[in-house]
Amino acid sequence: MSNDFAHIPEYDKQINFDILNIFSPSERWRSLTQSQPPQLNKPLTTVSNNNNNNNLYCTACKKKFSNVATFQGHLKSAKHIANEKKNKPKKAGGHVPSGRQQQQQQQPQDPAVKEGLNQLKQAITISKSSNPAPAVGVLWNLSKNFYTFKRPQSTYQALHHLINTLESLESSSVVPMTGITPSQITSTLYASRLALARLACLYATETCILFARNLYLNALHDKWKLDRDQLESLAQQCDTIPLDQILVQCQQLAHRYIDREEKRVTPIPIKADKNQSLMTILTEAIGMFQDNFTNPKENQGDIVIVLLCLATLVSKYEMGYQGYTYMEMVSQMYEKRAKHYQASQARVILYSMISADGEDKTISSWHLWMALLLALEIDDFVRVDKILQMIDHDPIVDSSHDNILSYLDMQVLVSLSKALKQQDYTTLKHTIPHQLEHLELLLQDDNQDQEDRLKLLLRRGVTDPVKRNEFLLRLQMLNPV
Repeated sequence: MSNDFAHIPEYDKQINFDILNIFSPSERWRSLTQSQPPQLNKPLTTVSNNNNNNNLYCTACKKKFSNVATFQGHLKSAKHIANEKKNKPKKAGGHVPSGRQQQQQQQPQDPAVKEGLNQLKQAITISKSSNPAPAVGVLWNLSKNFYTFKRPQSTYQALHHLINTLESLESSSVVPMTGITPSQITSTLYASRLALARLACLYATETCILFARNLYLNALHDKWKLDRDQLESLAQQCDTIPLDQILVQCQQLAHRYIDREEKRVTPIPIKADKNQSLMTILTEAIGMFQDNFTNPKENQGDIVIVLLCLATLVSKYEMGYQGYTYMEMVSQMYEKRAKHYQASQARVILYSMISADGEDKTISSWHLWMALLLALEIDDFVRVDKILQMIDHDPIVDSSHDNILSYLDMQVLVSLSKALKQQDYTTLKHTIPHQLEHLELLLQDDNQDQEDRLKLLLRRGVTDPVKRNEFLLRLQMLNPV
């Protein structure tokens, strides 16, 4: 495990255990690597936002303050500035320390932190001894304490040494001399990996993100028996094999979990510890693999697809998750990568899933429309045939919703599909252009009544007028005449 994380600060006043708890899953973790990361590693200041007296001590003046306002005023005083300059150490050659070093010298002094650092040194020594087991509990508790004290670097060190110790114990054939059991080793290692991965994501550099991903794959491997080698091997094939084959292999990958849940008579109980929810951890892992950092050697983008497919399959065993939301992300990823074959297949799967759940007819129809468009764009007439058959057999649900062909833009796409398939150049030359022109006028007409608006999938599925025009252009480009 790499320990090259000097950019993680020793003290970070923005850490809030109640808002971002690295020891528990959170919606925030899933979005950290998908957007601009929180500025947790910006230059540090000398004061904490809370009113803990231990954090309001001025090292330069050797004086404690009772509240933040008084302490901040003191930092601006001439006496403090003079003492700070007087006490500032110099490097060899007369150079003053760097800004980062100055910041760390001004960090609040806390006796509990000092004691914790001493305990950390002792625990590390024990972890390297012939019987490292006694260090496990100490390192775990220290990691929580350091995070509460807003000391991410020390938190990292405690978790780092804890994971190394547990991995050594797990791989050793020698039974620890103390009472730590194999199940305790496994469970603590799992929780430690997740916590350290979340901590790394707070400081979202490329090194940290790749480090967090590695920890999560190991956690999924050990706890949930999702074989890492098989997962990464499948990831390498995602661009070359059909999506249904990926789903079959994902079914095999998660067979232990799926077999166990299939035998369950009652629904899976809601877990008090969200770390024990496979769907929660899968969803969090997906977020950690979706960011701007790319390492082609590790097939990270493909791993996201495997994780999404796994989530699609196992979502039905836990309450609060809908499998089709993950499959829609699969389709979007393939579309962005111009992999129309798999993207079209994903849309067909979405249509079937949403229809089976009895969801909005318009949503399922939109996915089938997209599947047909994507198949046509790569001349996949085998799939075009299958989709046209699905449209022909689409039932009328009720009097308020006709079948798929009640949507005018679906009628145009179906007409275009049949003409292209049959090479009907008369229709392509005379009928299709008029239908496309009529569709364009309807999309541009904002004065239509509600009923007419509902007859257009492009109005229901695409809210952005610019994107609607892009879809219309894609339709026009399909016509070779």
